[in-house]
Amino acid sequence: NAQLEVIVEQMKALQERAREIIEQASRDVDLIHAECRFRRVPGRVYHLYERPDGHRFFSMLSPDEQAGGGPSGYVASFRYEHDESWTRLDEVDARDRRRAEIQGFVSNRLLKD
Repeated sequence: NAQLEVIVEQMKALQERAREIIEQASRDVDLIHAECRFRRVPGRVYHLYERPDGHRFFSMLSPDEQAGGGPSGYVASFRYEHDESWTRLDEVDARDRRRAEIQGFVSNRLLKD
């Protein structure tokens, strides 16, 4: 029974992670379709705005950098990743830590083999 409980807990954790991945992929698709009148460069931060009609667009300028107040409708800021995904600015540190942990794990495994 204890082993089955462990497996059930692992399954629940995997289901939750799968749900998070699906949500992130859906958000990334939405962001890829937002208007962008410049070439996106991986590693740079872009700022998403939404017009009253629901049209979303990216700007290189944050709300604080906009001259004359700039457009209203600021949604959030995102870093464009090398894999063409997007990371909310407030989640960048956690993503970078996770990536470093994975790279460290892989490097350690390669050195041991």
